[in-house]
Amino acid sequence: MIIIPNLLIVTGNARNVGKTTLVDAIIRKFAERHKIIGLKVSILRSDENVFHGHHHGEPPQTYLIEEETDHSGSSDTSRMILAGACRSWYVRAQPDYLEKALSEFLTIAPTDALIVAESRALRTVAEPSILILIERRNPWIGLKSIEDLIPLASMHIRTGPGYLSLPKTLKRIDTNGKSWHLNV
Repeated sequence: MIIIPNLLIVTGNARNVGKTTLVDAIIRKFAERHKIIGLKVSILRSDENVFHGHHHGEPPQTYLIEEETDHSGSSDTSRMILAGACRSWYVRAQPDYLEKALSEFLTIAPTDALIVAESRALRTVAEPSILILIERRNPWIGLKSIEDLIPLASMHIRTGPGYLSLPKTLKRIDTNGKSWHLNV
């Protein structure tokens, strides 16, 4: 487990629960005062392009770290740049290579920057200063189990009508420029 005090991770139990929206809002809030980098990390799956956008080349046998160069807003990492991140990366890895990929990413990323990441898998190899868990409550669709993440979450947000308040959530998140913390 790699302890990363300047890392904030947003994760969730389903697609389209507001993870990227929250990541973009966090970046937007802090980018004027701090150097922020965006990070999207996913485990390789056969349906990856359908859900994470198309990326050039064949899926890697181990892992691949790609810095975002497209600023059109067509991918999550591109949206991070548009939100104010000075740079952003997309890390794709086979499950057994995720920790190695993260270690390499940390040698590339600016050490004086705060990292805002969107990933479910990243928490299996990294301990951030904040883990925000977004949970969609809907018994009619297949949702990923989050029982393993609930005790690790610094903030647990339930989405649905009347649940997610972006201004309230953003008000609780803060930084000293070196690490993240939650206001009570």
